[in-house]
Amino acid sequence: MKKSIIILNILMLWLLTGYNSHAQQVVGNYYTSFDGTKIYYEVKGNGFPVILVHGFSGTGEGWKKGQLYTDLLKCRLSGYHFRSAG
Repeated sequence: MKKSIIILNILMLWLLTGYNSHAQQVVGNYYTSFDGTKIYYEVKGNGFPVILVHGFSGTGEGWKKGQLYTDLLKCRLSGYHFRSAG
């Protein structure tokens, strides 16, 4: 659990430090963790960075179904899938 929290914090810091800061479309990519597991993430938009974290049994696609996602499109959205979720 502690390793997962450390990896999550590193990933969030990396996303907030300017990765693809001029993105206009969805950028989907994979981050490879210390043990070789690929973790999917997307970055979309410009503006204030917002990290979207999905629920326990869902995936990052769940965010795209609500009004909140539409309202947040003016921000720079970063979302990822937990291990074994996508």
